[in-house]
Amino acid sequence: MENKNLHLADEPRPWYQLLPAKAVLSKLNFLPKARLYLVLGIIAIGGCLYFSAGFLTEWIWFNSLGYGDVFITRFWAKGLVQLSIFLLAFSWYFFNLRFTLGSVRQNNHDVYSFPGPMTAYREFIVQHLPVKVLHLLFLILSVFFAMITVSRFSFSWESWLKYLYQVPFNYQDPIHGSDISFYFFTLPIIEWVLSLGKQLIWGTVPLTALIYFIFNPPQLLGWRKQHLSMGQKHLLFQVSILLFGLSLSAFIQVYQLVLTPNQLFVGASFTDIQIRMLGLKVIALSLFFLAILLLSGVKIWRPRMAMLGIIINLLLVVAFLGIGPMLVQRLVVEPNQFAREKAYIEHHLAMTRRAYGLENIQVREFPVTAFGENNDLFQSYSPTLSNIRLWDWRPLQLSYNQLQGLTYYYNFANIDIDRYQIDGDYRQVMLAAREIDLTRFQSHAQTWTNRKLRYTHGYGLVMTPVNEVTPNGLPRFFIKDIPPETTGNLQVDRPEIYFGELTEDYVIVKTKIREFDYPKGDNNAETIYEGRGGIKLNSFFIRLLCAFRFQDYKMLISNELEPDSRIIFHRQIVDRVQRIAPFLRFDEDPYLVLADGRLFWIIDGYTTSNRFPYATISPGWGNYIRNPVKIVVDAY
Repeated sequence: MENKNLHLADEPRPWYQLLPAKAVLSKLNFLPKARLYLVLGIIAIGGCLYFSAGFLTEWIWFNSLGYGDVFITRFWAKGLVQLSIFLLAFSWYFFNLRFTLGSVRQNNHDVYSFPGPMTAYREFIVQHLPVKVLHLLFLILSVFFAMITVSRFSFSWESWLKYLYQVPFNYQDPIHGSDISFYFFTLPIIEWVLSLGKQLIWGTVPLTALIYFIFNPPQLLGWRKQHLSMGQKHLLFQVSILLFGLSLSAFIQVYQLVLTPNQLFVGASFTDIQIRMLGLKVIALSLFFLAILLLSGVKIWRPRMAMLGIIINLLLVVAFLGIGPMLVQRLVVEPNQFAREKAYIEHHLAMTRRAYGLENIQVREFPVTAFGENNDLFQSYSPTLSNIRLWDWRPLQLSYNQLQGLTYYYNFANIDIDRYQIDGDYRQVMLAAREIDLTRFQSHAQTWTNRKLRYTHGYGLVMTPVNEVTPNGLPRFFIKDIPPETTGNLQVDRPEIYFGELTEDYVIVKTKIREFDYPKGDNNAETIYEGRGGIKLNSFFIRLLCAFRFQDYKMLISNELEPDSRIIFHRQIVDRVQRIAPFLRFDEDPYLVLADGRLFWIIDGYTTSNRFPYATISPGWGNYIRNPVKIVVDAY
């Protein structure tokens, strides 16, 4: 034992045990408070910049395009909807959880007779209940469930904007006589509110019941007496609110019938009109009275009447939504289906034509005659026949890349078809943009300078007629090579392509590094960007924001950047226009246009919906479509 103690005494002690306590404290206090606050302030500012960089750079980008008001509107719409949902959900959860605390502490021996072990359990809970801990727990749970609710329902900001700024269609559905705008703008908001309410109710009922079960089980016992406990009244109130919501949902389903597909068409059928619509109204009224009955149980509880009301509602659901529609369909509709459904099929056809903008179609007879050698009809169609397309885009794309790619990092990603006046003739042509594809760079060339400063853009285009070939079987070019060689009146003055279909990453232009244009003998043709695209990196603050956003510190330390340098991002055409107009649906294939010597991208924007009553649904597009917008993007 003595040897062991001696051995322990001889062991070297850690360094911090050798220092006196005061010396340790003085070492920890080596920084003055001012410096400590400065360091903490810098860390806090850096954290704020890191998390706000995306928002601020996006705002600057929108302003640079003249769409700052679009960004602000989206920001406030999203923010207000999310904040409103959070406050509503938090208040609902916290109020209900906080209310349980008063009932948990309530010792209701006068209301119900408990077994001995339960009485002992209640006395222990009342004496040792950690009220402050439960307050904190309820607060955390309320915030947690409120955030989940926000994540599930915050997508509705666009629906709220549509609702607030809606305009009438001035056209009514054939069943209810409601303007079509009701189905497009108002009905989605009603459905959203009901869905949010159900989410809140279904979330609180089991949660509050669990709290009562854990901390005050007697609160849930004795449902046959006339005077309920506070916990029972609390749950009864929640269930009543849920039934009010279900009643309104049943009534709203009356309007949803004209949007619902059936076996023959979209919209309400004979069975829907004659039985389901009536049944939904009856069920809505029955649920409403049941909710009032349960709510009155807060004062005097009538369990037999409540059970009778529940049974009646279940029977109504089975009768009007189950057995009734099945019998009407088999015994009334199917034996004479066309006669029964004729009026609704006519609604379906008329509403489908209007939904797709085809209501003004005229049916005309077109006499077919044989084309003779001197037939005037043949001559009148000569321009069309001479422009019939023979080239398939797939082998033509391979030919473009083999003959006109010129270097391994150029790529013709897509081929478009258009029509141009060439030397007085109206010609149908196929054309493609020569875009730069940085994924084709070899690994040793994948440097930051090459990817961000030097190889910034594609160059030019190729154009061929749709039905001509050379004697070797190759396409005949109207526009080819670098710099562009053109035919006839075609002219390319600004061939650089900074915005395209392959331009996914950001670049920095107007730097000390001249940008690569195209190979020219043993050297390269170079250029400096002269456009106004992107945002200026004219301050350290903006460079810092961009560095945080793109997680690229090199733009902070690079000596190649100048005060006039600009960073260009969101260069991919579809992504670019979707950010500006998220309420539109865009064609996935923008097409290239040569006009006035410049290259432009044109992309079609559509307004679509799946809420046009009685209209046929097109998979992926809904049952309403218009093409009111064509967006033009300058490739430079």
